[in-house]
Amino acid sequence: MSKFKSKCLLLILSFLILSSLSLTSATTPLSIESITSHNEIIGKNVTKSLLKQISGYNGETVGVIVDPSIWAVPVAQAAINQYVQDLNYTGYTVVLDTNGAASVVALKNKISLWHTNFGITGVVLIGNLPSALFYHPAKSGWAAETFLCELFLTDLDGTWVDTEPDGIYDSHSAGTGDIYPEIYLGRIDATSRTLGGLSNDQDIVNLLTKIHNYRIGTNARTHQALTYIDDDWQSWADGTFDNWPAWLNNAYPTRLDMHTPTTSTNATDWLTRMTHNYEWVHLAAHSGSLPAQHYFGPGGIGEGTVTSAQIHAAGPAANFYNLYCCSGADTIAADCLATTYLYSGTGSVGVIGSSKTGGMFGGATFYDPLALDKTIGQAFEDWFQTITTLSPSDYLEWFYGMVILGDPFLTIDYDCTVYQPDVTSTTHPSSSEWYTSLSPIINMNDPTDVNGVNGYYYVIDQNPSSIPTTGSSFTAVSSLSPTLTDGTWYVHISTLDGASNLADPVHFQINVDTTNPTVTITVPEDNHIMAQGTVQISWNFVDSSSGYDYAEVKVDSVLVATVNTPITTYELTLDESGTYTVQITLYDNVGLSTSDTITITVQNFFKSTTFYIILGAGGGALVLILTIVIIVSVKRKKV
Repeated sequence: MSKFKSKCLLLILSFLILSSLSLTSATTPLSIESITSHNEIIGKNVTKSLLKQISGYNGETVGVIVDPSIWAVPVAQAAINQYVQDLNYTGYTVVLDTNGAASVVALKNKISLWHTNFGITGVVLIGNLPSALFYHPAKSGWAAETFLCELFLTDLDGTWVDTEPDGIYDSHSAGTGDIYPEIYLGRIDATSRTLGGLSNDQDIVNLLTKIHNYRIGTNARTHQALTYIDDDWQSWADGTFDNWPAWLNNAYPTRLDMHTPTTSTNATDWLTRMTHNYEWVHLAAHSGSLPAQHYFGPGGIGEGTVTSAQIHAAGPAANFYNLYCCSGADTIAADCLATTYLYSGTGSVGVIGSSKTGGMFGGATFYDPLALDKTIGQAFEDWFQTITTLSPSDYLEWFYGMVILGDPFLTIDYDCTVYQPDVTSTTHPSSSEWYTSLSPIINMNDPTDVNGVNGYYYVIDQNPSSIPTTGSSFTAVSSLSPTLTDGTWYVHISTLDGASNLADPVHFQINVDTTNPTVTITVPEDNHIMAQGTVQISWNFVDSSSGYDYAEVKVDSVLVATVNTPITTYELTLDESGTYTVQITLYDNVGLSTSDTITITVQNFFKSTTFYIILGAGGGALVLILTIVIIVSVKRKKV
């Protein structure tokens, strides 16, 4: 994935104090000063549905556990706060703990609880925190070994047993789960380091500074790799049995592969080569019983040795190292190779290696996820999940010592995370409403980005799914004021951060309507004559923009009814004779209106008159009442 990638939302801070389970939040981005608790959740106080809309947000919650003695050092505390802030700004919710753990079992219990309660996918341990030892007995081709085993902390559902018991685990089975890691883990600790003369907290601060600088692009090497495969693995490098350099094809198509016996891979060449400009180094060389020294040549003999002291003095230059060097990551040993590459390197931020005999086989399942912008930790876990199918009989002997030193949350594209802005409009605030202004004001609330925001590429059109590119219009300010015409418009905006990453676009809808609708009364015709009673009024309308909202029915300017969309008829009752003016006024969804008027005349076609006739007979009288209905035509204007 290129650096023009979608992946900084305006972060909202939420704190969860684990001991009391009380929750506080803030509407400002996380700052060093705002981290007040030593045991908290730091991240985005937003819904999962919103998180899914964030460009590049992977939904991960991760843990950071700090040795209290390191946290007590102010400069170290500041560096850790910066580290946590950077994790927030690159898309993580962080569970931060600065209480440490009294034992490796307590540490694992804490990690397991976080995995259950918060769904953490990875954790980084900062400082001298407990670790587990594992013992496997000798078997054909393998010597007995006791070694540092980080798998104990990452396989959360397997069963681990110390059968002696002597504080060293010697049995591992699936139990009710499996024997694979559920999370990934990295350590940032220089307890066993003597080179350089710095204290542990000083080495940790220096490494965290390098990690921060890597994220903001000032500590990134050229995106190219070096594979350096010494003599004993020649047949694994040239395709005879495998093609180890090809593992890196997708992650590092630009690469130098060195694996010619005796002439190219040797101690002298390595001391020079490791200072060159490579982002990633994959090294296969002997180290064996001395974790602080490389041996070059067939069987590790004949082509010189390179010690950790020499590596420290030369200054290794790469950002990342994958060491196929037996026991080279045995951090219990003083100045092991992995610790030296990590802390002596001018740009190093992550090392993969083994604390025992072994190293990485089947590396394509590690490097291919890196090519897809997965982090070092995610790729490492992906590899671990598949490796037993490649070497099932040697799983314990080869891979139980595999570790990550440094930051497991980094990608090989140093920053491919950039978030969408929060887009609002003071003139057209709702995307579902219509407005009469042709000049919207659009505001972009700058997302927080570890590299800052340079501006926005944008497209304004009537296509709901357009995507801005680097060839689109650009603004360095956080507002737009286009001039539109009637209709539905979409403003497509992509954030450009300081590392030239381009976010997925925000699509903001604007509805504009400045044209009055039209209305025509179709029934009855104008000058309609009728008797007393009810007449149906019907009308047609045209509104090409916001649409019909409601109609008013007035008789002689008096409102008699309001008819809501979509009805276009009304039963009007006229009980008295006279001539009436009937008006239909139609309103569209922005309040623009138009009227049509007709006249209706009501006539009373029947009038009765009563006559009284007196008949005299014999002194009596008979009154005959005669009612005659006379048809008349009376025209009276109703007042």
